[in-house]
Amino acid sequence: MNHMQITMIEQALQNEPDMQRKVASIQSWAEKLSLQKFLPHS
Repeated sequence: MNHMQITMIEQALQNEPDMQRKVASIQSWAEKLSLQKFLPHS
C-alpha cells in the first residue's frame, strides 16, 4: 500500500465513519484504491 492509498483510506474513514458497517461503501473504496494503484501520480 502506498502513501496515496493510505491517505485515501484516512479520508474515507473521516468522511464516512460508518463505512465499516456498509458493504457498498467498503466495496466502493476498495475499487477506488485498486484503481489508484494503476493510475499515474500527479
